[in-house]
Amino acid sequence: MIMILTVTLNPSIDVSYPLEHLATNTVNRVKNVRKTAGGKGLNVSRVIHQMDHDILATGFIGG
Repeated sequence: MIMILTVTLNPSIDVSYPLEHLATNTVNRVKNVRKTAGGKGLNVSRVIHQMDHDILATGFIGG
């Protein structure tokens, strides 16, 4: 089997605020905040992994 290599040049952190119900014209409060690694390269890596292929994800972190 072939291993696929992805290089993410611009990774990010995706933040999700799940709501049970979205109410308009009021304040919506969340119970949980979910942070995950993101960016095009990492998202592609996730899909390749879900297709049961071997993957190596790498990239650069700055700042």
